[in-house]
Amino acid sequence: MIAGCPKGGTILDPFNGSGTTTLRAEQLDRKWIGIDGSEEYSKIAKERIEKEREQLKLNL
Repeated sequence: MIAGCPKGGTILDPFNGSGTTTLRAEQLDRKWIGIDGSEEYSKIAKERIEKEREQLKLNL
């Protein structure tokens, strides 16, 4: 991800699942677009990203 997308770039994951790729993109300060056909997995991914954002706020 670091080699393929510069800081500030955008990662597209059309099979986002539980959000591992988008979570890592968030951690590496990349923009991201995560798509998944499963509402259940999309909810899991959203919760993971929100949790990560809260953690980043605490670390500032």
